[in-house]
Order: sequence, then structure tokens, then C-alpha cells
Amino acid sequence: MDFLFSGVFWGVVLIILGLSVIINMIFHVHIPVFRILFALLIIYVGIRVLTGGGFHPFKPDKNTIMFGETTVNELLLKQYNVIFGKGNFDLSKAKAADGTVTINTIFAASEIVLPPGVPAKLAVDSAFAGAQLPDGNTVSFGSSVWKTAGFDESKPHISLKISVVFGGLQVRQAK
Repeated sequence: MDFLFSGVFWGVVLIILGLSVIINMIFHVHIPVFRILFALLIIYVGIRVLTGGGFHPFKPDKNTIMFGETTVNELLLKQYNVIFGKGNFDLSKAKAADGTVTINTIFAASEIVLPPGVPAKLAVDSAFAGAQLPDGNTVSFGSSVWKTAGFDESKPHISLKISVVFGGLQVRQAK
């Protein structure tokens, strides 16, 4: 897909566009250049998908799960994004850490498994979505904060800021 953003591609497009204007002015023949280019783009994307090249309008970062399913076992980054896919965050062996990790789920599904016995705090924002918390509460619109029993802000803990938009989230504790 990089070739769509290359200088060669856009150079050829501009040359074809210029030639169509000259042909239209001299011979009065109208060539629908934009329709032809749009059709060729759709054919190119179809060939890429069929040959296994995939279609990604932009390359996602290592913290973004897009058009697929991925399992994350450690929260090494400060932010994770799940877009049109599924993110499995298996934190069952995680330890308390400093700082807050943000998990954004947009038009996707996420599952978070929290470790048993480790203090945790979840701040969940939801819009047009369903976020199911370990205590059985569900957030569809609005915000909710869930804390483990015996949670103390001054002691090490897991802190997650979670946003769910047009998606689903399930949080549970490992046994």
C-alpha cells in the first residue's frame, strides 16, 4: 500500500490528468479520469486482499490492535488501542506497577483478566457500548470506577483508564 503514497504514483496520476485535459481541449473527447482511477484503486485493494497482502490504510503502531485479534500478557506501554478487532489483556501474572495504563476500545471487543490478590483500580468511560466489570455492573453510557477490596491509593496497584466506544469490554479476575 506504500506505493499509493509514493512520488511515482502521484506523478503518473498528474501526467494522466494533464493528458486528459489536453485531449479534452483539442479533440473534445471527455475521459472520466477520476472514475477510472477510483476503479483501479478498488481493483488494486482487491488484489492485495486476495494475495494476502491485506489492506491497511495506515500502519498501526505496536500498541494498536487493528483488524485482528491479539493477546497482551504484560502492560509494557502506557496506552493500547483496539480498533475493529479483539484485544485480550491477560494480566493474570501481572504485579502492581506505578502509573496508569490507558486501554481504548473503538468498534471492537476487549477482555481484561486481572491478577488475583493484586490491588487494582479501573476507571471506565463508555459510550454506545457495554463494559462489564468484575462485580457484575455494566456501563453502557457514562463513567464508573471499580476498585478491588482493600484497595489503597498510596500502595502499589494496577491502575487502568479504559474507554469503550461502540464496542464491548469484559473485565474479570483470574482464579
